[in-house]
This record gives sequence, C-alpha cells and structure tokens, in this order.
Amino acid sequence: MKNEQTAAQGLGAWFDGRTVALIGTVFTVGIGVAGTNLASTSALRSDMNARIDGVDARIDATRLELGNRIEGLDSRLRGVEVGIAEIRGHLGLLGPVPAEPRTPPPPADAARGAAQGSAPATPDAHGGGAEAAARKP
Repeated sequence: MKNEQTAAQGLGAWFDGRTVALIGTVFTVGIGVAGTNLASTSALRSDMNARIDGVDARIDATRLELGNRIEGLDSRLRGVEVGIAEIRGHLGLLGPVPAEPRTPPPPADAARGAAQGSAPATPDAHGGGAEAAARKP
C-alpha cells in the first residue's frame, strides 16, 4: 500500500526505505573517503613543508659557510698577489704579467744566433754561459 501511495505521488516503486538507506550509505562512505583523502593530503603537505624548511635551512648554512671560505680564499689570494708584486719589484720586472706564454724563437733564428756566438757571457742559474760552453768537450 505504501508503494502504491508513493507511485501515485510521482515517485517510482523503487523509492523505499532500502533505497534511502543505500543512498545514505554511499554518501556517508564517499564523505568518509574524501575526509580521509583530505587528511592524508594535509599530512603529506605539512610533512613536505617541514622537509623543505629543513633543506632551506641547510642551504642557508652551506651558503654562509661557503661565503666565509671564499672570503678567506680572497684574502689569502690578495696576500699572494702582494708577495708576487714585491718579488717582481725586487727583480725589476714592472708591468703586467704577459697573458700568453713566451714562444721560443724559430729553429732557424736559434741556429743563426748560435753560429754568431751569441752565448751569454755570464753563467745562468744552471751553470751555463760562455765559460761552460768552452769547457764542454
């Protein structure tokens, strides 16, 4: 009789207590799954934020440490530059250091210079010079 009254009001015979309970259960389960998903996503997000904050702190600490090391290297390099400038001044080498290494003269020029007797008169740092050349057999 109840189904007949429902059918008369425009609702189908399928709309009874079991249908309402089934639809209510589906909605309840859906809301529960959505809530669980939202909670786990929120937990993951907070965990990732904590990890990112930790990485940011380590990056900042590393940046400061490397900055201090670079400043130390810079001051030591300035000391080396001053020392080299003093050595160059004592040797009488003024001006900038050449950017390119010096190339030896071509072999033809070196042979012509040796034939003309252009050996240095004073011995060099390796004991060479005109006297050393004269002593060689």
